Amino acid sequence: LERQPGAALGVLSVYLPALDTAGMTLGSVQDDTNGNFYAASNGRYQYQGLTGLRDAIVHARKAPALKTMQQVSAQTGQNYLERLGIDDIAGTAQGEDSEEKEDVALILSTGEQTEGVANLKMTAAYAAIANQGVYQKPRFYTKILDRDGNCLLENEVQPTRVMKESTAWLLTSAMQGVTDTRAGKKSKFDRLKVAQAGRACVTEEKTDYWYQGYTPYYTAGLWIGEEEETPMKKTGDYQVIWKDIMEQVHDMSGYREGTFSAPDGIVSRKICTKCGNLAVDGLCSEAEGGSAVAEEYFSKGTEPKKSCNCHVKFRICLSSGELAGENCPKKETVQIVLLQKKESGLTKDSPYVVENYLPTGEVCQKHNKNR
Repeated sequence: LERQPGAALGVLSVYLPALDTAGMTLGSVQDDTNGNFYAASNGRYQYQGLTGLRDAIVHARKAPALKTMQQVSAQTGQNYLERLGIDDIAGTAQGEDSEEKEDVALILSTGEQTEGVANLKMTAAYAAIANQGVYQKPRFYTKILDRDGNCLLENEVQPTRVMKESTAWLLTSAMQGVTDTRAGKKSKFDRLKVAQAGRACVTEEKTDYWYQGYTPYYTAGLWIGEEEETPMKKTGDYQVIWKDIMEQVHDMSGYREGTFSAPDGIVSRKICTKCGNLAVDGLCSEAEGGSAVAEEYFSKGTEPKKSCNCHVKFRICLSSGELAGENCPKKETVQIVLLQKKESGLTKDSPYVVENYLPTGEVCQKHNKNR
C-alpha cells in the first residue's frame, strides 16, 4: 500500500542531501515566512522568521524545507531517495512532458506525491540513517534450512553506504528533539532509558498518520489510515502504538539503555541561531525576543568561522523611544540588541527588526533638539 508520506519524506529528500553534499549544516538558516505581511492576527505570529535547519527538521517547517530544496535541487533529492530504495517517484525535475502535478519537483520537500510511498520503503530508508548511513534492502528471511540443518536457500543483501556517517549522526541528533515537541511527545519512551529519534507526520488532508523512528538497536515505521483515504480526527494514538511496540521489543531483547554514539570528526560550537555564525558574547544572548545562542554540532571542517553579523546593539532613550543622543541622561537610556534583516513577510522576528523597532532612525529630539 502506497500512501502520502508528508514531512517524513522531507528528511530524506531535502535535509539528507543538504547536509551530505550541498554544503549546508544544522546551523544553516532559512527564513520561515510565506511572504505575507498580513499573516498574523491577535498578536500571534504563525511563522518563525530566521530558522536553523535543526529547528526546521524538528518542527517540520514547510517554508524552510521548500527553500532548502530550491538550493539542493529536486533532482538531487530524487537521487538520494533512489539510493534509499524509494525508486518509484514519478515525473522529471524539469517537468518536460509532465502532467499538471509532477512529483520530482519542489513538492518533494513536503512529500505530497501522486502515488505515495510504501511504509516498508520508508522504514528501510530511516533504518539507513539509524545504521550510520548504510542502507540494506529489506528482507523477510535470511536463510532456509532443511531438517538436517543444511542451507537450502540464503537471502543475502549487499549493504551500501548512501550517506556519510557524520550526516547520519547529525540527522539523528536533530530528530532526537522531536519527542520534546508537542507534535511528537506521545512517542517518548516511558520505561526505557534508550535514546530515540524519529519523525512524526500527519498529511495535510489528515488521511495519513506516520511515525518513522529508531533507537541504537531497532527501527520501526508505523502508518495509520483508511484505504479510502478518509480524513481522520487528529490524534496522537499512532505515536502511542509505535512507542508500545518498541518498548516491548526492547524489553524482550534486553536493550533497555543505550545512546547514539557520535563518530569521529563531530565538533560543537555556540552559534547565533539567526544567522548561523559564531555567537558573540553580550550580543546574541541579549537579543530582543530572547537569546539567540545555541550549541550546535558540525562535521569537522563545516563549522562556522565568522562571527554573528545579524545583530546590532543600540542605545535607546526611554523617554522618547528613539535613538539616544549625547544629551540623553544615562539613567534614562537602555541598550538593546536588534536584528538586521530584510523582511519578506510578517514573522516572529518582525517586532525586533531594526527598521520596525526604530522606523525613523532619528536621534532623540527631546534631549537633543539643537543637534
